This record gives sequence, C-alpha cells and structure tokens, in this order.
Amino acid sequence: MSTPSVLVLVQGYPSLSDRYNMAYVHTRLLGYLQAGLDVTVLNFGAQACYHYEGVQVLTEAAYLNQRNKYSYLIAHAPNLRNHWRFLLRYGQSFPRWIFFFHGHEVLHKQNYYPAPYTYSRHQQPLLRLADRLYDHVKLRLLHRSFKDWLQQGHLQLVFVSEWMQQAFFDNLKLERELVLAHAHVIPNAVHPAFLSTHWQQHSRLNADLVTIRPLDNPKYAIDQVAELARQHPDLRFDVFGRGQYFEHNPPSANLRTYDRFLNPEEMLHLLPHYRAALMPTRLDAQGVMMCELASFGMPLITSDLPICREMLQSFERVHFLESPQDPLAHLIQKLSQNPLPSHQPFAFKALIQQELALLKQT
Repeated sequence: MSTPSVLVLVQGYPSLSDRYNMAYVHTRLLGYLQAGLDVTVLNFGAQACYHYEGVQVLTEAAYLNQRNKYSYLIAHAPNLRNHWRFLLRYGQSFPRWIFFFHGHEVLHKQNYYPAPYTYSRHQQPLLRLADRLYDHVKLRLLHRSFKDWLQQGHLQLVFVSEWMQQAFFDNLKLERELVLAHAHVIPNAVHPAFLSTHWQQHSRLNADLVTIRPLDNPKYAIDQVAELARQHPDLRFDVFGRGQYFEHNPPSANLRTYDRFLNPEEMLHLLPHYRAALMPTRLDAQGVMMCELASFGMPLITSDLPICREMLQSFERVHFLESPQDPLAHLIQKLSQNPLPSHQPFAFKALIQQELALLKQT
C-alpha cells in the first residue's frame, strides 16, 4: 500500500528567517509526518523552494512543474487571491479536500473588527474601502463555491472553535444541515513547550502583570491594558509588543513597554517573573496565546467574551474580566491559589489524532 500523500496550501509558512509565519500549520504537519503521511506544502508567498524541519515547501511554479499525485488537498485560511484561483484551475485533480478556517477568511470584517485607533484612521482610507468591497465579493463567491463543493461531497470543513463555525453560518448563509454533515471543530494545539512544565512564580518579580500583544490592532485591546494600569497605580504592568500606540498615548508611570516579540522559549523564561498575565481581546477565533498561558498554569485575566469562555472555561486560573473596576490585586492573589490544569484540552497529540482520523475517513 502506498503512503498517503498530502498537499497543503498556505499563504505563508515558517522558514529559517521567519519561524512564526503560520507556525500552527507546521505543528500539525509534523504530526502528519510522524504518522507516516507524505506531506508537501505549496506556499503561495514563497520566492524559492526550501525544506523546513523535514517538510518540503514548494513555490507554485515548482508545484506546476512536478507530476506528483496527492491523496488529499488541505487549505489553511483559504483566500480568493491564491487558494481559490488554484482550486478552480487544479482542484478537480484532488479526490479529497479539507479546509481549515482560522478567522477572517469567512468574515465580513467590518461587522466584526473594531474601528482603528484614532491615530491610524486617516491612513489609507482607499485601502479600507477596497477591503470592504473585497469582503462583499468574497462572501458571494464563497457561498456559491461552498454550496457546490459540499453538495459534491468531497469537501470537509474544520473550524478552530464553535464560535468560528457559527461565524461561518452567519456570514455565508448556507443550509445548516448541508454544512454540519461535513463540519468538524478542532482547535489549534498549543506549543509543546507550554505543556512540558508549569508556571511557578519566581522570588524576583519584574512586575505584577505582563501583556504580550501587537500594539496597533485594536482587537488586541492594548488601550484597555493602559486604562487598567491608570486605574491600578498600586500595580506594575509590563507590555511586550511592537506598534505606535504608546507614541500617541503615553502610558502611566506604572506601565513599561518593550518593543519586541517573544518566542515560546523566551516566554517560558520570562513569565515566572510576573504574578499574572493580562490578555484582553475584542475579537478572536481561538486565541492561541491565551490557551498557551492557561495550559502553562499561569494566572490569566482576559475579556468576558463567548470565545474566551468557550476556550478557557475549564481552567481554574483564568478570570474573565467584566469591569475595569474589578480589584486586580485581590484577583491575582486568588487565581494563584487555584489548582493547576487537571487536563490539557489543547495538547498536540490528542488534537492531531482527531485530524488524522478525519484524513482517514475523508
């Protein structure tokens, strides 16, 4: 029996120069390799072919020059510009398709994403208008395409959360029964490093609360972090991330900023030097970093949103912040006394097994 082969379509993929570009896809594919599948990635954003940790990554031109046949076609966060163009031209040569949805690819973003911060609203208004028109065309095309493909019966859909699946229904207006017959909810796994040990507060603290967020995207609510710092002058806050927010909104004296991102190894070294993580959000399809911090057992304060409760309600060291008036000092102390995670819903092995089972039945 020949080894099952998989072609994976992505807009971006990790490389030696950018290890975090859609890294959650790479984590999945390593599991496929361990299970004996033959995996190839078609990276629409790649300028040259390369290998990364055992995975072959092709440009589109290189793919078209080969004659390999694949058992499965997988598309992560499929977009119109590349994925749909490829599918319309070459999709019929693949007997089985699986699409993974991670967020904006099936959303009318204007109805979900918060308004830009004031300092960036004047930037590129024509691009924002074009983006709205694109979403309108996108959803009309997706409705028609998905209806046809689902009726043909060789397409499976994977959503990273129940929230993401419901957003798919709300935006595409497809028959619920038709979709559910081919739909699966499988979250992204957390990085294995966050399961290898548990958070334990260090005797030497850098500050009370740490936030790790891009600064300019309002969905990550860095303005709420700044406001909480102003309302709690007795606590110290550290923010790691890049962006211009604090250039236009100077922070209070008890909030320090660090213009950098952190990889998982750096995070594991740094996090014990804080009493809790403060990670508010206005919009998420899963919130992988929050899932990592909760899995690590670190006290975590996040927003009281349906998606946050769906992902994190089983973790006893997580608090869903309802009001900025909540007394944070008492809350942090209480969370740290709660039990560590008794189970790990985002463990790599269990989630990969679900995906492998789906591949076998597709």
